[in-house]
Amino acid sequence: MGCLCVIPEYQSKGIGTQAFKHTQSVYSDWRKITLITPADKEENIKFYTQKCGFSVASKSMD
Repeated sequence: MGCLCVIPEYQSKGIGTQAFKHTQSVYSDWRKITLITPADKEENIKFYTQKCGFSVASKSMD
């Protein structure tokens, strides 16, 4: 997956969470998923950790 974006007026409606859960069910044999998002985008980090169950392995800014 190259990019997951939900138009702002449709955010907080479960669309992104459903998209991630669907992707994980289709590719259930994946052993590792690497996500990259800007370290200062707290809403993105909250989405990935709280809604999708990922954890932060490292944090850095370019």
